[in-house]
Amino acid sequence: MIYEVGKFYNVPVAILGETYYRGFYPNSVIPLMGEQHNDIEIINVTSEHYHIDWRFVRNRNFAIATDTDYSEVIGLEHGIIIMPEHILRIETRRMKCKRDFRDYPSQIAPWFTKLQEKYAHTTAKNGRCPHKGFDMTTIKPDAEGCITCPLHGLKWNATAWKLQQ
Repeated sequence: MIYEVGKFYNVPVAILGETYYRGFYPNSVIPLMGEQHNDIEIINVTSEHYHIDWRFVRNRNFAIATDTDYSEVIGLEHGIIIMPEHILRIETRRMKCKRDFRDYPSQIAPWFTKLQEKYAHTTAKNGRCPHKGFDMTTIKPDAEGCITCPLHGLKWNATAWKLQQ
């Protein structure tokens, strides 16, 4: 089911602990996407983390996260992750989808070519990105019929689920 802007969905959320974290105040509700993971194999992020589902983030928090010194790079919010040590608990909440994902800035990721090479001959079975298993079927395809995984930027044909270069 593709998430539509303006509609409500049950989404996993992190309840932030007692720390201010990148525009989120203590006890904030932060929508999550995907499972807790690390990216040691190609991206070289050894820490366990979650990705924030920016489709459901409050407009004020989205504005803070995207209004930085490097905001001229559209989509940089994809790189903002949350570490488990900042999370008090995880639960499910009914939340309003506020926006579609913005483009992933894969052109600035130094590891992106290696990631594409690794998955060049695989398919995203059942709409799940083979890199970390994210379910991309909730994302509306772009004008070319492709879906970009918001976790790490791999772009897939939404019909054949083959990687697009």
